[in-house]
Amino acid sequence: MADVLKEFPEARLNIDVKDWHTVKPLAGVIEQLDAHDRVLIASFSDRRRRAVLRLLRRRTASSAGIACNAAFTLLGPFLPERWLRKILHDVDALQVPVRYGPLAVVTPGFLRRAHRLGLQVHVWTVNDPAEMARLLDMGVDGIVTDRADGLKSVLQVRGQWW
Repeated sequence: MADVLKEFPEARLNIDVKDWHTVKPLAGVIEQLDAHDRVLIASFSDRRRRAVLRLLRRRTASSAGIACNAAFTLLGPFLPERWLRKILHDVDALQVPVRYGPLAVVTPGFLRRAHRLGLQVHVWTVNDPAEMARLLDMGVDGIVTDRADGLKSVLQVRGQWW
């Protein structure tokens, strides 16, 4: 991780904390390189994500884990905004699938609620160019894909690639 951060000093990285053994070393690298404003900490586990955040001296962006995502997706339409803000107080982004089984996750209402709370919405894993274009038209803020070439083509057609 340190090598990537050093080699690409302008890059912003989405770091998925998949194991408890990586919590302290990851926080150490972020602190050592003062990379707080270049990373977004992600994990399916909100506890593990928050463990990294607690070890950092400066505010660092993070995305919701499963519990926070589920609360926002399932209860968000029914909860007062102040409750959602409390649940997501340390979250900057929601990283979600387009669908979870039969449940459409990324909907216009989902995006409106997220954006009203100042949250970005990153959708995974989208490999179909038509689906990428549809999601961008809806207003998603990021797309995770296995086909960077396909996403690049979609963005070029839209005049959004530099």
